[in-house]
Amino acid sequence: MGKALMNRTAEHWAHMAHDARKAAQACTAGGHFRSAVSRAYYAMFAAVTGLLIDQKVMPRAGLGTWAHERLPGIAKENLKAKLGDVPSQDVKRMLTYMYKLRLIADYVPGATVDGRDARDCLRYAMSVMRTLARDGNR
Repeated sequence: MGKALMNRTAEHWAHMAHDARKAAQACTAGGHFRSAVSRAYYAMFAAVTGLLIDQKVMPRAGLGTWAHERLPGIAKENLKAKLGDVPSQDVKRMLTYMYKLRLIADYVPGATVDGRDARDCLRYAMSVMRTLARDGNR
């Protein structure tokens, strides 16, 4: 993949992250808490994916992403030099937590997903996005 294509791909993921964040905010405000959790997770997923691609860490061939359950470890290992050990560990922890909650929100109809869950996920997504934007440009 050429450098220009990688940059466009990283920018595309960044745009998707911001769009998903806005959707998570709207869903939270509208009381659609399951959808808010899902959108907040995807905001974080897209932001991390974009930064990894920008760092020339390439996802699975043909898919353009990493497996969701593997992304936290991939992010921690590949972003440690860029972000530092503690921020990269925080990214891993929040991705892991939000992926699990996203699975509950999307696939467990009887589980309670409430406004607090939605607000927490949105806060975590925004925190990671700020960390990546600030520390990813070192």
